[in-house]
Amino acid sequence: MFWRAGEVGITRELCVYCGACVLSCILDDCIKVVRKRLTGEVERFSKPREFLVLQHDVNGGKRCQRVRDVFPKAEDYLE
Repeated sequence: MFWRAGEVGITRELCVYCGACVLSCILDDCIKVVRKRLTGEVERFSKPREFLVLQHDVNGGKRCQRVRDVFPKAEDYLE
């Protein structure tokens, strides 16, 4: 990410769609990121809050799946 002639430039070849540019930009909707997950789900965000909510949802899903992997049934967890 860099400034050029009064606007933000992004080197697309180096972009890994991490969202750091959206978090570091001082303006909402200045940078719009569209990325596709391995599941085929398309995610769009252009504001820090949208990115943080999306990351929270993704990480929450991962945490729940880890618990299900360790404790497939609720009874296993209660023991």
